[in-house]
Amino acid sequence: MNRNPEGVSVVICCYNSSTRLPETLLHLSRQEFKSAVPWEILIIDNGSTDNTFNFALNEWSKINSNVPFSVISEPTPGTAAARETGIQKSKYEFILFCDDDNWLISSYVETAYEAMVSNKSIAALGGQGKAVCETTPPKWFEKFKQNYATGPQGRPGKPSEISLVRGFLYTAGSVFRKSCIENLWNQSYRGVCEGRTGKNLNGSEDVELCYNIILNGGHIYYDERLVFEHYMTSPRLTWPYYKKMVRGFGKGFSFTMPYKLLINKESKRFAMGISWLYISALYLILKNVFIAIPKSFFKNNYLVVRADLESNFAFLVALIENHTAIVALYKNLSTAPWIADYYKPHNIS
Repeated sequence: MNRNPEGVSVVICCYNSSTRLPETLLHLSRQEFKSAVPWEILIIDNGSTDNTFNFALNEWSKINSNVPFSVISEPTPGTAAARETGIQKSKYEFILFCDDDNWLISSYVETAYEAMVSNKSIAALGGQGKAVCETTPPKWFEKFKQNYATGPQGRPGKPSEISLVRGFLYTAGSVFRKSCIENLWNQSYRGVCEGRTGKNLNGSEDVELCYNIILNGGHIYYDERLVFEHYMTSPRLTWPYYKKMVRGFGKGFSFTMPYKLLINKESKRFAMGISWLYISALYLILKNVFIAIPKSFFKNNYLVVRADLESNFAFLVALIENHTAIVALYKNLSTAPWIADYYKPHNIS
C-alpha cells in the first residue's frame, strides 16, 4: 500500500550547476495552480566543485518563495546515485525529475499532479522538451535533437501508454511514482548503470529504470501537455560533444539490452546471453563500415551513419570491458524476484 502523501517532489540533480540554476529555479517559482497542490523542490548536489550547494540556497532566497526548498549532498558520483538520494529524501509520491537546464512551463507541476492522480496505472510519465540553444545550432542538430531530450515521446492528443512502443522516457521533465520504485527496491532491484559522472557522458540509468518498471508490471505514459524548454550551451552543440554523447549511449546498450530482450519476449536471444550481444555489436559495426557508410555518400546522411558507428563501436568496447558484470546481470535476471511472471525468461515462448 502506498504510504507516500500525494504531491509533487521536484528533484534537480546537479553537478557544477551554478551557471544554469538561476533560470531553472526562476521558472519553477512561476508555477501556477488552479487548486492546491502539495509540492517541494530538492536540489541534489552530486559532488560539485563550484559551490552549487550554497549557490542554490542563496539563489532561492532571492526569489522569496514559500515553496519548501532543500539542498542535499550526495558525494557518490553519477546521476543514478543522485536520483536515488532524491527519491529517498522526497516527501511526496510523484517524483518530477527536472534537469538543471530544464525550464518548465507554468502549468507543469499541476498538470503532472493531476495526470498521476487521475490514472493510478501510470508508473512514469514523460513530456516533451523544446530546444533553446545559446547559439544557432548546426544543420545536423535537427536530425539528432531527440538524443538531446527534446521532441515528443509518443502520439499527440490525450496521454498514451508507450511501454511497449518506446519502452523508456528521457528523464528530463519525467514524473515517476515513488511507490513503484520503492516496490522494485523492496524486491532487491538495484540498477547497474551509474549514469553521467562529471564530464563522463555515459547514461542509460534512466532507460534501465524504465525497463525494470515495465518488467515489474508498471506502465510508462507520455503526455504532450508537459512541455519544458531545454537550454543548451554552445559547447553541447558541437560534433565532438555529440560523438562523445552517443558513445555513452552505446556503452549503456551493453547493460540495457538484456532487459529489452525480456520486454520483447525474445527468449532465444536472451538464452544466448552475452554471446548474442557480441554478435549484434560486430554485425552492426560491419554493416556500418561496409554498407551504410558507402551508401551514405549517395544518400547524404553520412553524419547519421557516422554517429551510429560511434555508438556501435562503444557498445562492443563496453561488452569487452564489462564482460563479467554483464554475464552476472544475465544470471541475476534469470531469477530476479521483481520481474513479473509474464516477462520471466522461463515463461517466454
